[in-house]
Amino acid sequence: MFPFLDALIADSPRDNIINRLKHTAYDELTIIDLAAGAYKSVYHFDGKYFAPVLNGTYRQLMEYASANMVHPDDRDAHYALMNSATMRERLAEAAPKGILSGTIRYLWMDGQWHEMFHLLVGGAEFGIPEGQVYFYLYDVKDIRDREEGQHVNAAANAERLRGMMPDLLTESTFFALAQERIRHLNGQWCMIAVDIKHFKLFKELNGQEKGDQLLVRFAEHIHDLSEFTGGLGCYRGQDDFGLMIPFEQSMIDKLFSTLQQEIDSLSGTSGFTPIFGISMIFETETSALDQFNRAALTAEEIKDDLQFHIRVYDPDTHERHVEEFKLLADFHESIRRGDITFHVQPQVNVDNGMIVGGESLARWQKPDGTFVSPAVFVPVLEKYGVITDLDAFVWEQVCVWLRKTIDRGIRPVPVSVNVSRINIFSLDVPGKLSELCAQYRLDHSLLEVEITESAYIEDDKRIQAAISGLRDKGFRVLMDDFGSGYSSLNMLRSIQVDIIKLDAQFLRFSIGEEQKGINILESIISMTKSLSTPMIVEGVETPALVRYLK
Repeated sequence: MFPFLDALIADSPRDNIINRLKHTAYDELTIIDLAAGAYKSVYHFDGKYFAPVLNGTYRQLMEYASANMVHPDDRDAHYALMNSATMRERLAEAAPKGILSGTIRYLWMDGQWHEMFHLLVGGAEFGIPEGQVYFYLYDVKDIRDREEGQHVNAAANAERLRGMMPDLLTESTFFALAQERIRHLNGQWCMIAVDIKHFKLFKELNGQEKGDQLLVRFAEHIHDLSEFTGGLGCYRGQDDFGLMIPFEQSMIDKLFSTLQQEIDSLSGTSGFTPIFGISMIFETETSALDQFNRAALTAEEIKDDLQFHIRVYDPDTHERHVEEFKLLADFHESIRRGDITFHVQPQVNVDNGMIVGGESLARWQKPDGTFVSPAVFVPVLEKYGVITDLDAFVWEQVCVWLRKTIDRGIRPVPVSVNVSRINIFSLDVPGKLSELCAQYRLDHSLLEVEITESAYIEDDKRIQAAISGLRDKGFRVLMDDFGSGYSSLNMLRSIQVDIIKLDAQFLRFSIGEEQKGINILESIISMTKSLSTPMIVEGVETPALVRYLK
């Protein structure tokens, strides 16, 4: 383990270790229920890696993590550490007893592999119920930085802040008292998870002292409101607070406005705001922890929302997360079963009607014959960073198909494959496609690469490097979805592509705007001709449009 954890465990009574761990800078806290085969996410630090859903079966979670998050070379170690079938026995035999740990590499949103320290704690001596295990996940670099003195130790910092704050409850006391009160509530009550948007950046811009001042002021207002309403308030560490109060919209809005004023008074920069996730307490049989987790989940969902900063938990939203998780769990099994394949959409020369190329389009057909729409599965795979697996699969299947076509004595036309921004950031795309062409004995001219227009402005240098690498190896590059809202003349000047694909929206002229649309289309075609760049127009479905394009 790491020195700060070694010292914490050595210096703390066993029944106080969990309380001390609450104030360490973990990125994830999950409660594993070994008996039920389930898990529950208590805390997830948003923005580093993808966490598809906060509750579900433990087996699904491990399968997803192994397939999509864990480095291939670390999967055996991950399985050995996190295997629930042997976890209880390993904890009992561990030294120190009840504690297991290990370091595993995870794939982050930045497309890089990062070491993550896993800490598992279980046993009655820690005050943990029988059959449950607390799983803490830490960023190894962050731990090392802290131990080297680059950051204040999280536990000491939390204790220091508590000394400056009014008497807010600890998290464990908050949930214990809330659990008792839920059974005897009168009227409509709610749980509120309070967070501060971009708090780490707030401290970087305004300093640690102002960050501390802001937390203390938040604590004062939350304490005053809990006292005024006869409710409960707690400080959960970092920039997280909790409230259990009667639900009254005007009172909640007033608290939000007051907290926003405190932020504005300490920062000269906009963009920092409170975040309120609210869960209405309807079910007295549901635990206080579950009720609060719904509020915390809702707060996580709106952190990147530019318009709304207060939201009430919506069961339909939670169900959507569950459905997304099921889709992710089914995805890799569907690839293994052969349920996912591709179709080729032809590209036709308008002058002679000859097929001159094609675009590969992923299709997912279930065993019962029904299809999962790309409009459903592609956004989910993109959201959770799994689109790379789909794209790489289709790349190889296209190469297999081209090879079979050649072996049957048929001269194939070039087929384009999609390459996303995530692909470019996480893979050596020119190298991978070159390997596939070598493996299936294909000329590079038969495989073309489509990169969506929006990717070109995300990281100009990395995109340009990828395009240069592809073109140097003989792959033609297409700019897909041109005109979808991100393009500029400057981008066309600075980025070299071989073909531009015009977004279909330019062909959908509204009544009364036909001539305007035609004028825009003519201007774009004229511009691409002046650049000596061929154009493919998507969405041509009527003879009238074919005649016009001629």
